[in-house]
Amino acid sequence: MKLCTDCRHCELTPNPEFSKCNAPQNMVTSPVDGAQTRQIQYCSTLRGYEQSHLCGIGAKWFEARHAAEEHGAYADEARQDEYWRQEFARRRAETERPR
Repeated sequence: MKLCTDCRHCELTPNPEFSKCNAPQNMVTSPVDGAQTRQIQYCSTLRGYEQSHLCGIGAKWFEARHAAEEHGAYADEARQDEYWRQEFARRRAETERPR
């Protein structure tokens, strides 16, 4: 199964359900100022609908994240899973920390 959290376009958040999709196919350019914005904000929304122009259940826009190169993690799946568990825990702790 292709998971959004394993995709290079996924902007991870402490709660994976609210991770955002930065796939080029999801970006639209404003005709006013040329700014790039997401057509649909959340990965879960893009994957939840099976429409021809969206990523959908089949993960049409999926590109594997190279965790070993980009994030200092390990390429084998078990270590990569452990890395992301720790990363999400760290990010969750940062957001819950009183300011």
